[in-house]
Amino acid sequence: MEPLAGEEALEHRRHANLCYLMGSQALARGDLNIAESRLGVATGEQHPGAWFRYAVVVLRMWPCVFGGDGAHAWLCFLVNSAADAGHQDAERLLPLLRDPSAELPPFRDEDWDDPEFGPEILAALRQPVTWRRSPEPSVGETPSGATG
Repeated sequence: MEPLAGEEALEHRRHANLCYLMGSQALARGDLNIAESRLGVATGEQHPGAWFRYAVVVLRMWPCVFGGDGAHAWLCFLVNSAADAGHQDAERLLPLLRDPSAELPPFRDEDWDDPEFGPEILAALRQPVTWRRSPEPSVGETPSGATG
């Protein structure tokens, strides 16, 4: 498939940016289903920030949707994809994908491209794979954030 050019490429970028903004707003208010949907569309257009913030969606849905340790691989994939798309925070976090104890330069508040969600991803990558495991829901209880 040939890369898009001209007006068509610009329209795709505008749509990706709009989806990123809508997904980010949903994420900020805790609406993970809408955040997942909108950010997912933007990742399809290789939006760097969407890849990064989609990782936050995975972190927050981890125990309800993925169970066990399955989401850690997704988290690493999303951070790596954000870095591949040019997200600077993700690029700085890449050593943690290989070694959670890797030394990184200190992050000051002004160092983050995404100060709202970057520290959450950093903290998750520093933890063992079993991070954020929550108790299983009771029989008949629907886990919060679950779809379907």
